[in-house]
Amino acid sequence: MFMYSQRLYDATTKVFNTMSRVFGTNTFFIALNDGKTNRVVNAFNKNSNLIQAGTEINFEETY
Repeated sequence: MFMYSQRLYDATTKVFNTMSRVFGTNTFFIALNDGKTNRVVNAFNKNSNLIQAGTEINFEETY
């Protein structure tokens, strides 16, 4: 797991709650990117669990 601010996590939770009421999308996530790795700070999955907080993905494999 990586380190991140509790304030950032709390802010993303509020954003996801708002977005889930407005959009019909299953999944939202916010990630930190250092040019090599995307690290998921927080994720919201409405019906299907597609990604979780703490997931790390090689930057070159993302889109």
